[in-house]
Amino acid sequence: MRSRPRKRKIGTSVSVAGPAWNPTVSVEDKYGRVPGSGTYDTVTRKGNTYQRWRGWVENLKGVQVRKSVYDKTAAGLRHKVKALLAAPAQANAKNVTIEDFFENRFLTDMKSRLKYNTLSTYKTAVKEYIVPEIGRARLATLKPANVAAWLDGLKVGARSKQLAFATLRRGYSYAVEVGYFERNPLADMKGPRVPKTEKPTLNLTELRKLLTVAKASEWFPLVYLATTTAMREGEILGLTIGNLHLNDGYLLVRHNLARTENGLALVEPKTTTSRRRVDLSKEAVKLLRDHLKRQRANDLGLVFASKNGTPIDGPNLLRRVLRPLLKEAGLPPVDFHSLRHTVTTQLAQAGTPLKTLQALLGHASSKTTIDVYSHHAPSEGRAAADLIGSMVRNRRGTKRGTTARRKTSKTGARTKKKAL
Repeated sequence: MRSRPRKRKIGTSVSVAGPAWNPTVSVEDKYGRVPGSGTYDTVTRKGNTYQRWRGWVENLKGVQVRKSVYDKTAAGLRHKVKALLAAPAQANAKNVTIEDFFENRFLTDMKSRLKYNTLSTYKTAVKEYIVPEIGRARLATLKPANVAAWLDGLKVGARSKQLAFATLRRGYSYAVEVGYFERNPLADMKGPRVPKTEKPTLNLTELRKLLTVAKASEWFPLVYLATTTAMREGEILGLTIGNLHLNDGYLLVRHNLARTENGLALVEPKTTTSRRRVDLSKEAVKLLRDHLKRQRANDLGLVFASKNGTPIDGPNLLRRVLRPLLKEAGLPPVDFHSLRHTVTTQLAQAGTPLKTLQALLGHASSKTTIDVYSHHAPSEGRAAADLIGSMVRNRRGTKRGTTARRKTSKTGARTKKKAL
């Protein structure tokens, strides 16, 4: 006959809900599945007495799991329990894989923070580069040396490697934010370098040729606006009639047409500096007035819409409008953003101040404008060289004859001394 298992010796037991300990509540071995709820008691093992807490915490996937914490003193146990409940993610990080964190936590939480295109880029990097190669590794054990080896082993181009690393480092930054680490282990690691390539542009002659060909097209107002205002593609396609102030000769950039989970929609500009006023030439005002007379009304009140009144998709605009016009004009097949770059380059070469270009482009920082367009501005190096040369030549004590007169005066002084 099997003997009944010996009952474990249990001392005083109290139940808590959350980090506060209320010793007036006496419940033995009864748990509510609430994060932080549990019981304190005393157990004896191998002749040693320990204080114990058993309760529920939430794991990475949002599931309540049971945890037990031990310490020899009540004060030490309370300290451990407080740390566990204050940062459950950090306490569980040792068992979390990179795949679990990036797919079940990072990408899920980023849905409310990032725009659709940015989130799609992160998803691509996680699915194609991160999970297949290092997804099974523990989140807490990945070191910069491991990341360097992983990047070297990726059989993709430099730009894809840079994207993969940027996504990985962004994920680890979020892990710090939610309590998995105190510091991002990849914070000081530099990503792969990508050789900078000059964005293709059109010269002034080619720009005029494009406008000449586009003049016979129904899309001429859109192309003219793109080649004279340097607005972004999404800003032009998201321009609404309510933001046109043609009587005063300007428009306001207040929306951006972008792809979302629900299709194309008007969204807020990415930065506050993107919300700006754009002055229009007289020709642009006339073209927009004529265009609005022909434009079919649409639900969003867009200035430029398809024949059915629906928003225009950027890739379709490139494939069906811009590329055919460029081909007809015998020009290289640049993309829509190259028109913005072309306009700014021409203005920079004409001597437009970089601060003015920053306001026109809606750049958040003048550093971006300087980095991209400063080498197109007229060089002031010759004037600076002439200026410093004239300063050196006219410096006191360096004029022609000064040194000779000084030597003569010294010789005369010696002669006078000897005479005396």
